[in-house]
Amino acid sequence: MHLSPGQDGDGPHGRDLLKEFEPGQIQHVLGDAAYDGDETRKAIKGLKAKACIKPSKNRTTRKRYDKTRYRNRNQVERFFNRIKQCRRVATRYEKTIENFASFVWLAALIVDLIWMSTRPSCVSGIQAVLVKEARWATWKVAVRILTRFQGGPAWRQMQIGNDLRRSCWFLWRFDGVLNMCNRKLRIISGLSVLVAATAPAAPPSPPIRLLLDGEVKDAQAAGGARTSFGIMRLPNGGFAFYDRHAPKEPLQLQGEDGQLRALLPHLPPEILQSSVILNSVVLDNSQVIYGQDGEIKSVFVRNEALDRETAAKVGLPRYLNVWIQRAGLKSVFEPRMTWRGYNGSQMEYQQLANGRLVVPHGSFQPHARPVPPDGRHKTIVEYSDDGGLSWHLSSTELVSPCYPGFNGANEGACEPAIEELKDGRIWMLMRTQAGFLYESFSDDDGTTWSPAKASRFNTSTGPPNIMRHKNGWLVVCWNNCEMPPRADGEGVYGGRDALHVAVSDDEGKRWRGFREIYLDHRRNDNPAKSGDRGTAYPLGAYTQDGRIVVIAGQGQGGRNPILVDPEWITAKEAFTDFSDGLRQWSVFKHHGPAKRWWQARAVGCELIDNPTDSSKRCLAVRRPDDLPPDGATWNFPNGWKGALTLRLMIRDGFQGGAVCLNDRFFDPVNDLGEELAVFRMEIDSSGSLTETPLKRNVWVNIRLVWDISRKECLCLVDDRPAGRLPLRHPTLNGISYLRLRSTAEQTDTVGLLVDRVDVSVADPYAPQHSDDDVRAHEQRYIDNVTVRWAAQQQQDWSQSLKNPAAACRMPDWWDVRRAPRCGRCEMRFWLQQPVTSAFGSPGSRIVTPDVTIIGRVKK
Repeated sequence: MHLSPGQDGDGPHGRDLLKEFEPGQIQHVLGDAAYDGDETRKAIKGLKAKACIKPSKNRTTRKRYDKTRYRNRNQVERFFNRIKQCRRVATRYEKTIENFASFVWLAALIVDLIWMSTRPSCVSGIQAVLVKEARWATWKVAVRILTRFQGGPAWRQMQIGNDLRRSCWFLWRFDGVLNMCNRKLRIISGLSVLVAATAPAAPPSPPIRLLLDGEVKDAQAAGGARTSFGIMRLPNGGFAFYDRHAPKEPLQLQGEDGQLRALLPHLPPEILQSSVILNSVVLDNSQVIYGQDGEIKSVFVRNEALDRETAAKVGLPRYLNVWIQRAGLKSVFEPRMTWRGYNGSQMEYQQLANGRLVVPHGSFQPHARPVPPDGRHKTIVEYSDDGGLSWHLSSTELVSPCYPGFNGANEGACEPAIEELKDGRIWMLMRTQAGFLYESFSDDDGTTWSPAKASRFNTSTGPPNIMRHKNGWLVVCWNNCEMPPRADGEGVYGGRDALHVAVSDDEGKRWRGFREIYLDHRRNDNPAKSGDRGTAYPLGAYTQDGRIVVIAGQGQGGRNPILVDPEWITAKEAFTDFSDGLRQWSVFKHHGPAKRWWQARAVGCELIDNPTDSSKRCLAVRRPDDLPPDGATWNFPNGWKGALTLRLMIRDGFQGGAVCLNDRFFDPVNDLGEELAVFRMEIDSSGSLTETPLKRNVWVNIRLVWDISRKECLCLVDDRPAGRLPLRHPTLNGISYLRLRSTAEQTDTVGLLVDRVDVSVADPYAPQHSDDDVRAHEQRYIDNVTVRWAAQQQQDWSQSLKNPAAACRMPDWWDVRRAPRCGRCEMRFWLQQPVTSAFGSPGSRIVTPDVTIIGRVKK
């Protein structure tokens, strides 16, 4: 129910009501001619519903509608007629909308109670009993509240009445009793909340990490960790969960909170009754497909060691070939190799609605090296139209750009994920090292693909996953992170400390969420000396009650299923008061030298006793030692428009800090987090915020109200305007991160304290953008980020030339010319006067400052 000003038109408010529904929730929308507008009809169509609206007389093109169904609209009119029989509703005595809404809700509840008690046949069986009992229980609570405060004989008679219908009609008839509530506005306001929520829903719960035991190493599994967790894609688009080692029993896993949770549905009965399938190895995979033809398909990679001659020819010591295993209820077929080459990790494969099997994967190019312009991988696609008997290779090979100096290996476009869209196209997202997931589309069921281009999703260097939820959402899981910089030229493993999810209810036009569903529980510890780690390589599904399950993670104890409440993803509010410690925060910082992709980590920001309330803890952001200044990041629901309230205190000795609003995860002490902030607020050592001095040693509320469309953020201190922050770096996806950082240049043991953070999002949708907008956004990334990688590498190489023995670190992508040999190794290197060299994407150039390395070659 929605209350609107009397002078407003019906159409706009009708569209506001439609926003409360998700696509697929409703089938028909009934309305009179006042709602016959093209915009309203478009909104109804977006909900996958049919409009049963009588066309207005001034419409030039008459719209057809179901007249039989339209007659049911009189029930709505009769409902409003019933509630207007209450005098306070009909005459609108109340001065404020809150008080008037209280009486409207109360009258509506009475109508509902009478309807359910006199017409239980409107629902069947046990449903009628449950609904009636729920409403009766709520009514009794409401009556007891009013009785407690009013205490009159009329209220006592209502309280002891045994007949539900008589009690309702008593209140209905003696409307004068409600007049007494006018003197108890606070009571009636509380009652309106109680009545409006007849069956109050529990607040959405944050993600829960489910624990897997008995992990073993397996080179065929994503990230090298094999678990007992298995997912089966069902013919209806849903999923089933099973234990790969014991498929007969439903999968039950213990959460990190100690509670045991069952992941349902279990395998279909016909599969559980098939000893052929259960005794085969077809289920021994983390994901399988139960096809429309009744067969189970399992696609996997298998290692093939190469002989010396072949290895020298292709430049690889082994292959990771693609195989398929098929099994029916009564027979198992021999495994078949579908593609020979080096695939890497097989992330995802699907069977389309028309029965075609589509398997996208990476392809390591012979003798290729991880260098610009497009790395050493291409993405290719296999497909089969006969259930996996014969296979074809798409003629399209997809690539993405690479840039020199990237903190990692420039693998290129690889490890793709796909999902079939409702318009018949297939959408693909690929892992890259270009700062974005790259995307491609196919409108012929995977036979050909459009050239790969940057998507709106920033990323470090991890593969994505795309899933279609039962409610119609597109769900994307990926690492919405920025890579950390190199340390003195040495690579540092990172970019996978947080896994994110975003959802779209309009086939990828607008997105919301951008929430951390898996924040690596090992992020603040010193990392392992070798091997993959973090939260990457997601694989998504959903349970029978609609909860999302994502298995992700790498390294010892890292790969776990994450259970996510969809309502938590789309929530518009969030807060943190540190009552759960630093579970929601990242506070680590790298320090010391880097070697072989390893660099030490230390805990930066810590929780200390609240100076004004010893029962609470607060976050201290400072520089207590010679390590880099402390930093902290916190994720909240994405917002194109919204407001964040930060309760903080600065104390005597404070040497400066920064508060930033970001669109992705930056390591807490990565300077790019401040330099590329969407909005940044500086607090200098004197305690001045913009032009407003902050009081010391007392808590103040700083409120940041942002609107990306207007390119500004309003700053308020204790509800008083304190200036406007300009948009520093545009984003396509809104704001989803708070970033706190000490800016002290010397030791600062005081810093700033944070007691609580609250966020309220006014517009949660990252809007649709054109291809030109995305290209411009990518170019900004190239101009602001990738040039830093190359410049740093150029500087490192220039320094290394002072020691010729260190020149063996020279890049492999320069033109090779004759030159002297390094005295320590078998590398030859060349020096030349300054020149301008082109590399990476078209138009991206670097000028070397003093010398240019032209190339190297073995003796």
